[in-house]
Amino acid sequence: MVDIDQLTEIQHEALLKVFDRMPLYLYDKMPWGKPRGLAPEEPITFHQFLENAYTSRDNVIMVPWCGMWLGVEPDGYVHS
Repeated sequence: MVDIDQLTEIQHEALLKVFDRMPLYLYDKMPWGKPRGLAPEEPITFHQFLENAYTSRDNVIMVPWCGMWLGVEPDGYVHS
């Protein structure tokens, strides 16, 4: 999980924009197993979205989204 305190404000805004693009469901959109405590028809929360993210080199946040990994640079640039 990403430490929210280490996110830049711009990264946080970029992650929120990615999250808001469409509802995400653990069964459909996450590249791994079973939901944790949610029925498959319930969309995940932003906090759960961040639980699946991690920080890679150079403070790039990597997060699974719709079957792919997105990287969010410290300046807010999002790429796959």
